[in-house]
Amino acid sequence: MEVASFSGACSFVSPLFGCLGITFKFAKMDYVSKVHDLAEASKLIATLNAMLDKDIEGNCVRKAMSHTRNLLRVKHGLGVVRVLFEQIIATE
Repeated sequence: MEVASFSGACSFVSPLFGCLGITFKFAKMDYVSKVHDLAEASKLIATLNAMLDKDIEGNCVRKAMSHTRNLLRVKHGLGVVRVLFEQIIATE
């Protein structure tokens, strides 16, 4: 998958954090910064697989602010939003 397409799609999720209230303000700020990093990375790296491979080669997968780590944080953020909205829908 292209990094640009992925980060673009993820940017549409950002407003959903705002629907979750002030409690999620920090999570939203963190999520937005990670998505922004991925968008910037897309200027140099075409695909998510290439991004992962580059970080693996550079031995920086686990380092703070690596693209791979930011990708993982975005994935976790998407998972949290998904679960919360599933619970909201289930209780209505």
